[in-house]
Amino acid sequence: MIPVLIFGDLFHAKGHTLNLSKAGCEIAVTADVPEKGQQLHLLLQAPTIDTQIKIQLAIVRWCQRGLFGVEFVRISSTYQKNLHQYLYLLDLCPAQGTAEGPQL
Repeated sequence: MIPVLIFGDLFHAKGHTLNLSKAGCEIAVTADVPEKGQQLHLLLQAPTIDTQIKIQLAIVRWCQRGLFGVEFVRISSTYQKNLHQYLYLLDLCPAQGTAEGPQL
């Protein structure tokens, strides 16, 4: 789980990623969840790399109480490289991705 800031036209929140992949992730939030189909911008705070990962466009594909899933639609090549680097590090040390983050 890594902290994530979520921005959209009708939705702003803090959360934590779950099941992060190159294509998208689940996000856990303590606030209301966005609507299915909503477009979001994400700022992931990966603890093992020197920079944040900015997702320019993510689409909400499903939602339920406290959780929603997004598909990454647009991410710059620089941030895509950072995401791949972080996922590679998780493969090398899986416990790194399951560490408890700060409570919301």
